[in-house]
Amino acid sequence: MAAAVVAALGGTVQAADPDALIKQGVELRRKGDDEGALRLFEQAYAIRKSPLAAAQVGFAEQALGSWGQADQRLREALASPGDPWISKHRGAIEESLKTISRHIGHIEISGSPAGAEVRVDGELVGRLPLDRVISATGGNVAVEVRASGFLPILRATSVSPGQLTRERFQLQPLAPQGAVAAEPERAPATASRAPAAGAVAARKPADEGATAAPAGQPPAMTQTTSVPQTDQAGEGRGSHRALALGAAGLAAATLAVAIVEHLSWQNKAHTFNDNAACDNLLPQKGGSGCQGLYDAGQRARTIAFVGYGVTAGLVATATVLFLTDPGRRGEPQSVACAPLGATAGLGCWFRF
Repeated sequence: MAAAVVAALGGTVQAADPDALIKQGVELRRKGDDEGALRLFEQAYAIRKSPLAAAQVGFAEQALGSWGQADQRLREALASPGDPWISKHRGAIEESLKTISRHIGHIEISGSPAGAEVRVDGELVGRLPLDRVISATGGNVAVEVRASGFLPILRATSVSPGQLTRERFQLQPLAPQGAVAAEPERAPATASRAPAAGAVAARKPADEGATAAPAGQPPAMTQTTSVPQTDQAGEGRGSHRALALGAAGLAAATLAVAIVEHLSWQNKAHTFNDNAACDNLLPQKGGSGCQGLYDAGQRARTIAFVGYGVTAGLVATATVLFLTDPGRRGEPQSVACAPLGATAGLGCWFRF
């Protein structure tokens, strides 16, 4: 039935007009180029969101196995029953929706804050609160919710064909930056305190030959040497920890991208395998739509594994920077070893 609708449009007109883009897209679909046709239909839809453009986008997405997007576009087209073209081809659209329904489920997304951006498999579907359920191809789906000033959430959701899945997101606000910046300033104040009586007494044997300071005044060398050492340690600690935190942040972002691409790859592979017309052993994997779906899945797979590799490298970098932080030199030794005897060998203790 969808092919009959495609055949109902034809001709060659100028591409500046949305109707012209649709007619050119129809010609590409007749030649088997569903991906090229989809690009033209989307251009026409961006210029004028007409029921005809929405329907043609939906038919092309159906041919390419993008079931969730196809369902949304075709239902959008049916929402204009007074349109002459929709009235004429309503039967074909409803028949396509029946086929699509065997491949899709629906997601109901709620949460806070209001205005947060919602993406499903990387595609923006709206902002909270959503007033509709989202159609999605059955299988694993990546749902991301983000808002300025809040920690984003990326969640993998399993969608079953014909079923409704509910997901709720509560974004947490970012911690104020002032609380983090104030902490290093306490180090100089701690270092400049006068030595305790016990500490002075412990150093007395080494200082017997020195002239005693007048009563009521701390030893001069104690104040002139301790403050510069503390400042250098503070500067080293700040730079190393800033680099370590930066590498850790990049690792988290790279991992999020890798997870999204991994889920996209699995989704496309699932769609390819469920399409009876697609087969790895056939020319063009069974048609241009199948070839495009297969290639898109392979690209997503490559990006996912590259992302995992980059994430591992960034995590290693952050770990090295943290362990070599100059500020950790005053902390208890992490690893200590000592001989246990002539025959017992060497013993080591680890402290974290």
